[in-house]
Amino acid sequence: MVGVADPKNPKMYPELNEPSIHFPSVIGGNYKIWNAVVIPGNQICWTLGQQLSLDEAKDLQFRNSEWGPESNETMIREFQDYLCPLGGKMSDIIDDTPKDRISRVFLEEKVFRTWYHGRTVLIGDAAHKLQPVGGFGAVNAFQDTVILANCLYEMQDTSSKSVTSAFEKYYSQHHRHVQAQFDLSHTLSKVLMGQTLIERVMRQVLFKYVPSSLFRRETIKNWKYCSTVAWLPPVKKNRSTTTSKK
Repeated sequence: MVGVADPKNPKMYPELNEPSIHFPSVIGGNYKIWNAVVIPGNQICWTLGQQLSLDEAKDLQFRNSEWGPESNETMIREFQDYLCPLGGKMSDIIDDTPKDRISRVFLEEKVFRTWYHGRTVLIGDAAHKLQPVGGFGAVNAFQDTVILANCLYEMQDTSSKSVTSAFEKYYSQHHRHVQAQFDLSHTLSKVLMGQTLIERVMRQVLFKYVPSSLFRRETIKNWKYCSTVAWLPPVKKNRSTTTSKK
């Protein structure tokens, strides 16, 4: 569940005055996770998460009654008394969130084998569902759009054969990369949010003993894949990227 609260008083939440973005997250008991992040306009975006077993996930996914407003209130009550990582309780920011700014979704991981049929093509979550950790889902959705647009731009005509050929090129250019990103996202999700003993040990090793230089090197390698729009001027290469020394 995700929500965006109304603007808060910076005196109550000093992090609102800082130039950097805070993203504190709590991995609690009973497979619960919650966090709060400062966003522009003195607002706070909050997230509540409940990890499910495979049997629980299959049952919940097909029960429509669990996705109405009433079920939102049930989930909120389970988290409202927990301490907010930015201070106070989670209820302090949840109560200041209009209902139309609260969204509840069922997160799952899957890369579909079929991305197109006839004149219909899939992009983003419709083709590949990735966990939000690391922003892989959003980035790959953008890349889908750019690659597909390039393939359509190169079509010789609008015949069914040309359309199918464009979709085949789109799939062949991006599916392998998406699969690699899916594997990385899956591993990262387990390390950052997993609650088994092995996952907790991996998390401790990752944050306490792995050097930051390795993080930077892996980050640069993961984001080297950058699609560009074929009919627009290429991006200038004189830009530089800096990383935090913390």
